[in-house]
Amino acid sequence: MPPLSLQLGGPWSFYRDFYPVHGLGFLATLVEPQSGFIAGHPLWVPLLLCNHSQKQADLVLHSNLPDGWTSVAKDITYRVEPDSVYPVQIFLKAPATVKDKTPQMLNWSLTADGVLVGEVKLAVSQEDDGLPQ
Repeated sequence: MPPLSLQLGGPWSFYRDFYPVHGLGFLATLVEPQSGFIAGHPLWVPLLLCNHSQKQADLVLHSNLPDGWTSVAKDITYRVEPDSVYPVQIFLKAPATVKDKTPQMLNWSLTADGVLVGEVKLAVSQEDDGLPQ
């Protein structure tokens, strides 16, 4: 395990821990992390900033989002204590209209002292907002 890293939290973290404990490690790489979104609505993405070192770390979380996606902040610095995990709740707003129905890739990277220490990607696909009439 690297001393500093970035991981998806929430359900992605649950299954990352669940699979190996139950002898299902092969499922971990079967499907890349993904989620659905509704155009113009918020999307919640939980992230985990991990510091498994013995020193406090100032970590900068960078967002790299497709056109039309909005976030409260693009680059945020977090001070993470030694041997701890800092949960971050990201709330994004999806574009109001999406013409291309192919999955979009949301990216985050984590740096410490200007050095890349972690990256996560989440593929998101547009879902319909309602039932057929």
